[in-house]
Amino acid sequence: MNSSLRWESTDNFGNLSIATTSATTLDELKADIESMIDVVFSRTPEGVTFSVDKAYQEIAAPSDSQVTHVLTVPLLASFSSDQVQECLKEVLGSLGREASVQGPW
Repeated sequence: MNSSLRWESTDNFGNLSIATTSATTLDELKADIESMIDVVFSRTPEGVTFSVDKAYQEIAAPSDSQVTHVLTVPLLASFSSDQVQECLKEVLGSLGREASVQGPW
């Protein structure tokens, strides 16, 4: 998968990085989810949880107490949180990564 997703730090220390996907389908979203998985696991190699929050149209990681990456997903308005969670689980599996996937913190 090839993602054109661009992660930007919100401060000079790189404590929180955000990106916004332009995906309009779940299939298009998979490349951006793969990008998120890659950057999250490069910083937090284990114990990762991805949270899908439809109300805020975001996927956040790696934990409720230490969010370092937020992917804004405008298409969440068109799909259920469960569909996006299943998409996340599918991409994690295809990459051979272990992580929890849940609804909002």
